Amino acid sequence: MNDSRLKTENDEIRGIVAEEVRKQMQPEFMTKADVCQRLHISLQTVNNHIAAQRLRAYKVGSRVLLRTSDVDEFIITKPIIK
Repeated sequence: MNDSRLKTENDEIRGIVAEEVRKQMQPEFMTKADVCQRLHISLQTVNNHIAAQRLRAYKVGSRVLLRTSDVDEFIITKPIIK
């Protein structure tokens, strides 16, 4: 009985640690193509959100990057259309 409880607790801890490691490994910046894949939207839609200042983009040389935390915040705060 005790062994099965220990195994269950151990599995829960492993899951929590694995989730935290995944969060830490997440890149700080994403390309517009990465955002398209993550949000399942087109490049034009990403560009529209940037133009409307709903998403903040950073120009680095010839690349346009978006902060992963900004994209996460956008996902959380975007209203659901019914």
